[in-house]
Formats: sequence, C-alpha cells, structure tokens
Amino acid sequence: MMLCGFTTMLSIIPSTLCAYSINYVLRHVHSNLRRLMAVISILFLIRPFVQTFEIIYVCYDGDNRTLLSFARIVRGTVVIMTRIVWITVGIERLLATIYVGTYEKSRKMKKIFWILLLFAFLFASAYSVYAELGQNLIAVTYSILVGTAVIAVVMVSIIRKMNQKLRRLSNKVGLRALELTEKYQIVENVRSLNYLMPHANIDGITDFMTVGCGLAARILFGYPIGAAVFQLCLNLQILIFCIYWTYRNPQFKRLIQQWRRGKSIGPAMAGQSVEPSSNIRRKMNYIINPLGEKIQKNQTPEEHFSSLKAMWT
Repeated sequence: MMLCGFTTMLSIIPSTLCAYSINYVLRHVHSNLRRLMAVISILFLIRPFVQTFEIIYVCYDGDNRTLLSFARIVRGTVVIMTRIVWITVGIERLLATIYVGTYEKSRKMKKIFWILLLFAFLFASAYSVYAELGQNLIAVTYSILVGTAVIAVVMVSIIRKMNQKLRRLSNKVGLRALELTEKYQIVENVRSLNYLMPHANIDGITDFMTVGCGLAARILFGYPIGAAVFQLCLNLQILIFCIYWTYRNPQFKRLIQQWRRGKSIGPAMAGQSVEPSSNIRRKMNYIINPLGEKIQKNQTPEEHFSSLKAMWT
C-alpha cells in the first residue's frame, strides 16, 4: 500500500504532461472531440490528487468518515466517468461519420458535447454514490472497465475503417462529387482516429491488466491489497498514456531534435547553422522565380534561354 501511495503522488507529474499533450495534439480537431478529450485529460489529472488526499487522510488516522466517503465517491466518479466519456468519444466520431456532409457546420451537433457530458456525469456519480453508500460493487466496476475498453476498441476500429473506405471512394471517378465540407470532414475523421486508435489499444490492454491483477490480488491477499494493486495499475496506465501522447506532441519532437543537434555539434555551435556548405552556396547563387523554379543569379540572355528550354523539354 505504501508503494501505491508513492506511485499515486508521483503520477501527478505524468498526468499533467498527458493532459497538456492531449489538448495540444488535438487542438485543431472538431470542437466536440477536442472538448471531450479535454474532459478526459482533466479527469486524468483529478484522480491522483483525490487519491493522494485519501491516502494522506487515512495515514493520519482521520476519523471523519463522512469526508472519507466523499473522497471515495469523488474518486469513483472520476474513474467511472473517464470510462463513460471515452465511450462518448466513439459516439461522437460515429455521428461525425454518419453526418459527414453537415457535421462540421451544424449548430445542433455542437450541442452533442453537453448531452454526452451530462450523461457521463450523471451515470458515474449515481453509480459511485450507490456503490459507496449501498454496497461495494467490485464485480460491476470491473465489468464496466472491461466492457467499455472492448466497446471502445471495436467502435474506434470500425469507425476508422468506415472513414478510410469513404476516403477511397471519394477519389474514384464516376461517383457523386463530394462537397468540400464532406472531403474535409472525412480527412479530419481519419486524422483524429489515427490519434485515437493507439489510445484505444493502450486503454484496452491496460484495463485488462488492471482488472486481472486486481482480481488476483483480492483473491490471494484480500480487499486492501487488491484495492492497492488496482490503483497501482491505474497509475501505470496514466504513465503509458503520458508516454504515447507526449511522443505525438510536436513540441516534444522539436525539443528532441534540438537536443540531438546540440549533442552532435557541441554546445558552442548549437545555435549556429549546421546546414552543409553546398546548400549555403546554392542559396547564395540561386533565386526562386515566379514559377517556383530555382534559377541562377545574374544570368546572361543565352543562359536564361537555355534554362527555359531545359525546363520545357
């Protein structure tokens, strides 16, 4: 349990990095998807704070059972709501695929975010309150984790294949000409699903690992150890999500490139150009004409005619 508490406090750092990377990478996608993933990133960040408070409160022998129950309800709501919001992401992408021609400009579709968010919050909070005040529904909680993971992977895979098929059909001759908004929405769907598919795979694998390890620990060692193992696996899941989304973050890639460049040429020349001298000479001796072609500076009429002739032969 001490290991679980220590990793929970440390998971605040990867949770913060993960939340930032998710919002930065998906900053240009549709507003519904961007806000739903922003909610997931916020939930990723809330869970370690609430759990850290709960651990500190228990370690200091807090006798206020009402406050402890409230913390557990909040933690349970965050965990379950993360699962439900992730399912609503698949629903949102499905709607974007079905209404591919009108989804981008429709004002009604922009209200979908609030409907999905309200449903996720009401379901998660009602379940957490019932589980805390009524009875401990461990089997149901594990079923929700596994079920939502499987449903999300299947939904994202099917929707991704549907959009890839639409993209291939839109390029064939003889079919109905697609409007610009339809083509844009198809391209955006494919691009966003390329980000979400690895997230779904990571989510499915880590959820199965979390449920399996949690059940095994409960059977072998009892409730306290099982709960600690369950939370430890959730901390590991956040770390893996952080690695993935940070890797997809272009800002991180630029930092890596700058670090590699500085390491290869030394700190004294890190701020200087490392471009080959041949490229520098080419830039000094050539210019770009209005047609976008590279031509030599200060050409004679004969050289200019020869270069034009070479371009058109």
